[in-house]
Amino acid sequence: MTRFLAALVVALGLLAVSLPSQAQTLPEYENLYVNDYADMLSPEIQETLRRKLNYLREDIGTEMSILTVTDMASYGDRTDIADFATAVFNKWGIGKAERNDGLLLVISKNDRTFSIEVGSGYPPIYDDISEDIIQFYITPAFKDGDFDDGVLDGADKMISLIALPFNGGELSPERPKNPNDIADLIFWGMAIFFGGSVVAAVLGPKLSGFQFARKPCPQCGQKGMVRKTTTLQSATTSDTGLRETNITCPNCSYFNVTQFIIPRVSDTDDNNSSGSGGSSFGGGSSSGGGASGKW
Repeated sequence: MTRFLAALVVALGLLAVSLPSQAQTLPEYENLYVNDYADMLSPEIQETLRRKLNYLREDIGTEMSILTVTDMASYGDRTDIADFATAVFNKWGIGKAERNDGLLLVISKNDRTFSIEVGSGYPPIYDDISEDIIQFYITPAFKDGDFDDGVLDGADKMISLIALPFNGGELSPERPKNPNDIADLIFWGMAIFFGGSVVAAVLGPKLSGFQFARKPCPQCGQKGMVRKTTTLQSATTSDTGLRETNITCPNCSYFNVTQFIIPRVSDTDDNNSSGSGGSSFGGGSSSGGGASGKW
């Protein structure tokens, strides 16, 4: 009996030691910018994101990364995406240690949940902005099964509404307005309705630069929105460029205009965007700030 009890105590002790280590299992990064372990993103979008985030890191000084996993269960016993994102953020050490200004977007495919994690240096207002980005830009695209657009739009908004304002010293920036707010679209919507939307409806996607958007109109719910993307300023080796996307609905007055930064053209982009060669994050940490969503 004594030997049995001793063996039982040893077994329980080993189990107690092994369980925490299993629970703490977390994914490693192979790339500083995009680790698409769930195969949710096209190669083209991954490359676009890597170039954007490389520009953000090298030229602006803010570290941001995107991670997709098949499910959280593969990495231990965590079931809360916010807790999972915080653990990954701190394990990787995203952001500069002296500023704690890192950003992370984590998506768990089979759990149908995702989280924006911000470094502990961001004031609480940026948690609210993270929630707005999730509600207005990422969730609608994910519900349509459009992960490429959802992640790209979300990353662009994380850069323009979180990284750049904070880097510029804004501690209490204004929260973004809902792009689907009809009240904000009345004036410009009427102009588009009597101008660009009518032209787009008649000529359709055969017009140079136009194509049908896959998502239904957020205002009337009808499909057939027309998207036109224009390069306003091409990127060079010394300056960033600017691209503008206009989306109009020929069935109602909805329209949306979004501008995106085109990263500088650099001979070393291919090397820098790989995140290899011993590169690592700056040792930043998060205290759980940000927001989470489901689709």
